Amino acid sequence: MFTTRVPLGVVGVITPWNFPIAIPIWKMTPALVYGNTVVVKPASETAVTCAKLFECLAEAGLPAGVANMVTGVGSVIGQGLAEHPDVSGITFTGSNGVGKWIG
Repeated sequence: MFTTRVPLGVVGVITPWNFPIAIPIWKMTPALVYGNTVVVKPASETAVTCAKLFECLAEAGLPAGVANMVTGVGSVIGQGLAEHPDVSGITFTGSNGVGKWIG
């Protein structure tokens, strides 16, 4: 018996306002390591911080389109990300109510 890891495709990453660098990195890294692309939707309060993270990723040589960021109101952008037919997985940190809705 053995285990293989197969990419899902596009993984949506929805993050809260606290730990604005750590949580996106914690969530993006496993998805990227296993060959997925990611679309990160940070909390509105931390969008500039997340954008700086994406500047660092680009400077480090991450190919364009592998990690992407969208911003906006969670109930609109987050919902669109969670419901999009091309998004194969979601990782979310936030309220219980929103987590239940996403689930």
